[in-house]
Amino acid sequence: MFLTGPAGCGKTTLAEAWVRHQIRHGQPWTLLDKDLVGGLHGQRLLELLGADPNDRDSPLFKKEVRHLDYGATLQLAAAQLALGGSVILPGPWTQELVEGLLADPVRIGLPPVPSVVAWLSISDATRRQRIIDRGHPLDAWKLAHWKFYSKGSRNGEPPPCRGPAPDVIAAELPLAAQMEALARLVEARRRGDVPPAPAARHGGQLARTGGWGLPPLQPADRQRL
Repeated sequence: MFLTGPAGCGKTTLAEAWVRHQIRHGQPWTLLDKDLVGGLHGQRLLELLGADPNDRDSPLFKKEVRHLDYGATLQLAAAQLALGGSVILPGPWTQELVEGLLADPVRIGLPPVPSVVAWLSISDATRRQRIIDRGHPLDAWKLAHWKFYSKGSRNGEPPPCRGPAPDVIAAELPLAAQMEALARLVEARRRGDVPPAPAARHGGQLARTGGWGLPPLQPADRQRL
């Protein structure tokens, strides 16, 4: 499962809640956050390049470091999938999404397993406030260069894709509703259902609430809300 979307939309929060929930119910998933996978080597490379070690958004980072972060994350994902596990990969994945690679895992070095590609949609104003509120060092560059960073963001809409559009989940929905939407997508892929026609505005499925029979979320699922 590729959980994509802009910074501040809640990718990591949702991914962590999903993994905790699945493990409690006998379905082990592995969370592979590219910021954690590449955190140490990325910082050191940026220092050697004379740049801000917390930079994750500048043109220099995208040219020299990004491919290492994403490549290492995909290698770990491939190893887990080969062992028969499931993985969730929160991150922007914008380049891969635009190129249509996420819906065809083999093209990015993963085993031929069903792939769920979800985009968390959120308005620019809401996500900027979330970024400010969380106070993460990796967000300093984003906030300092917000006009440049948010240029062409489409106010939360996914980018135009050369391949299948991602399924869209509204990030302002309660966490339980987002979890239900993910469960629906996973079940559909496991059944081999053909994805529905893209929605006119978002280009994919929209989340719906209720009806999926998930056990109630536990307090641990809400730790990061």
